[in-house]
Amino acid sequence: MARRFSKHQHRSRVIGWTFNIIALSIIVVPLLSLVFGSIQSERTLISNTRSVFPKEVTLQNFAVLIKGDASDARYPAQVKEFPLAFGRSAVVAISTAVLTMFLGSLSAYTLARLRFWWKNAYSVIVLATRMVPVITLVIPLFLTLRNLGWLNTLRGLIITETSFLLPLTIWMLRSYFEALPVELEEAARVDGTTRLGAFYRIVMPLSAPGLAATFVITFLLSWNEFLIPITVGSSQRVWTLPMLLSTFVSDYNLQYSIVNSVALLATTPTVILAIILQKYIVAGLTAGAVKG
Repeated sequence: MARRFSKHQHRSRVIGWTFNIIALSIIVVPLLSLVFGSIQSERTLISNTRSVFPKEVTLQNFAVLIKGDASDARYPAQVKEFPLAFGRSAVVAISTAVLTMFLGSLSAYTLARLRFWWKNAYSVIVLATRMVPVITLVIPLFLTLRNLGWLNTLRGLIITETSFLLPLTIWMLRSYFEALPVELEEAARVDGTTRLGAFYRIVMPLSAPGLAATFVITFLLSWNEFLIPITVGSSQRVWTLPMLLSTFVSDYNLQYSIVNSVALLATTPTVILAIILQKYIVAGLTAGAVKG
């Protein structure tokens, strides 16, 4: 019996590792292609299509992008916009994540702890707004921002992305707040702390993993957003990285090496952020799923 169980356990492990390897390959192979394409010159990349590994390694693409040097005729003129576009993406993503976390945490705590007669209706409305595709709201969004004078401004971009990410933030944090023991807040209120004081002094520190996970998710979604920036800001002075990346692809010209380099540099902040907050992300995504 024990031998049969051992064989079954070994078979389960083999199947599990097989699926893990397949899943990892699906994730890693495109990234390797991105890396190999970015460390080659355009001429070498085009002439070396039958080989998986690069014959020549160069960091010239990264140097040109980071410096914004458009003097080299081999590179498109848009490379000079990369440092500015990178900075705008950072400003928009960080501002959107912080503003979304601030507003979303208060709303989520209200749903998790307070009792009011329209609570369920409010929850359904919040969830329904998340289900609406962004593409269906492009025209009303454009008209609204035009009337407010917020087109081609980072302010309009930040407010718009915050409004679309708030429902997700509220629902993620609500489940996490509901998993926390309410007795700690009640004890703090007995000692004279207000509800808002208990929220900031008790709930927020205990919710650090959930807050970190939500912050990373909202940051990633804002960083990678393309439809909203192209609707709100068509002007070159408000280009973010996804918009800049799209300008390198045209009907008449496409430089694969520079596109790969821009895409690889664009993924760097998100990877670093995920690695730094990895333990908090894992704890936050798992702890909110089970109520105590």
